Amino acid sequence: MDERSKMGEEKSVKRTLVDRLSAPGTKVALRLRSENTAEAFRARIQIGQVYLRFAGLRGMTELGITLDEHATDTKQADFQNGTGSVHLEGLVTLNGENMQCIADIDLNTLSGTGYLRQKPATVLASLSGNTF
Repeated sequence: MDERSKMGEEKSVKRTLVDRLSAPGTKVALRLRSENTAEAFRARIQIGQVYLRFAGLRGMTELGITLDEHATDTKQADFQNGTGSVHLEGLVTLNGENMQCIADIDLNTLSGTGYLRQKPATVLASLSGNTF
């Protein structure tokens, strides 16, 4: 196999992962570095970064998401009682591609559904300076 074929094959494998993570409705689970509680989740939101594990993809794929404070919605969440849900939106780079992550997380289970989609560079630049 020549070098061009190897590069094309490698790009095909990478593209496949991005494609699979781009399917709406993919199961995701929140990955907290400390205790697995709604309060710990709230702390990660306040920091502006969460880790999501995407399931069902020949194992697990875990991604660090830099949250967009304007698009992330916690109005339906009761962190103290661990009920309700949170809508997350943020940025991630996967295999050299700038992507937006969109996920809805149930506070009772700290899991939900999510997906990735490509974002234009101008939108990424405007979101990269977010602070919580």
